[in-house]
Amino acid sequence: MKPKALHLHKIAGLELIEEEDEKATWVRYGDKYEYKWRDKWEDMEKTKAFFDEYPPEVGDLVVVLHTASGYRMLRPDVKPIIAITKQKRLVVNHIHEAWAGKSFWRTGQNCKAPRGQCWLVPAELYRDIPVDGNALRSPDVSAPSLPDISVGEMAKKYGGAKQFLEQVEVLMEDYGLTKDQALDELRYELKNEAFVRSRGGKNWLGETVTRKSIQDHNRHFLQSGKARKDLQMKREGEMISRGQARGYSRLRNRFGG
Repeated sequence: MKPKALHLHKIAGLELIEEEDEKATWVRYGDKYEYKWRDKWEDMEKTKAFFDEYPPEVGDLVVVLHTASGYRMLRPDVKPIIAITKQKRLVVNHIHEAWAGKSFWRTGQNCKAPRGQCWLVPAELYRDIPVDGNALRSPDVSAPSLPDISVGEMAKKYGGAKQFLEQVEVLMEDYGLTKDQALDELRYELKNEAFVRSRGGKNWLGETVTRKSIQDHNRHFLQSGKARKDLQMKREGEMISRGQARGYSRLRNRFGG
């Protein structure tokens, strides 16, 4: 008998993400939540074994995982399989897709970036409960929560109003963000900087993490997403349509209509 999954969308930190929020960096990073580090290759072995025994179907829930810069786990995204291609690739709309793409092999490995930091596991295999990071850290070292940094405070941290507005304009002009999205992006960079400092200011390799390295990482993601989005959406939209058509055909053959 196929094992049952937890009701993941009812767990704080794993709730269903609204479509309008999917591009925001703070959403990908999980806002105040921390997520247990997982081993990609171990997950892939378990995922392959699971799908060999219980072949995936359109509509099955999976958890898309992504790491960042070798020092933290990004927010897991719980989403359904929306199509299965002729090559048995699993197609999933998820918040990390601009970095890695929507298609995954049955091992959970991402097709677009097979050696990258994105993979998936069946929902039935995901048992990690997110932790409220602010509750774990003492007040003097806790990373500020997203709404707690005012525009005035951010301007001071960036060296003044002029420098701060320049950063806002860069995000709007170079990456196509709205003003509110740009403010959220800068707010999250400061929050992430505080988080890293509270952990000693280094990543898991012992390298110093600076504000610039955080910016470079986040903005590389934004640039990659902006540059590839249209072409990726066109190609994957065609692939999804073909996979869905095959799924509907199988349903009609099975149930009639």
